[in-house]
Amino acid sequence: MAIRTIETSVEVDLGDFEDDELVDELEARGYTVVKSADSGDQRSAILDDAAWRLSRGDVDDALHILARTLGPQFRDLPELVRKRMN
Repeated sequence: MAIRTIETSVEVDLGDFEDDELVDELEARGYTVVKSADSGDQRSAILDDAAWRLSRGDVDDALHILARTLGPQFRDLPELVRKRMN
């Protein structure tokens, strides 16, 4: 069976989508989405999200969020925590 790949470019107005649809798509791709605010509020919202994920047992997701939010010195946080848990 032959496979054909077609690439195309499409201009889309983001106004054509509901906010929830965009948020769901970004989160499915591994992004953390927070409503625009000043940087302190945004960081607080991201940390609240990480805490919520931890409370639900989503340890890996929470650790990745913390590692991205807290900066490069914490990028190995998920791996370090997994080593200590084993």
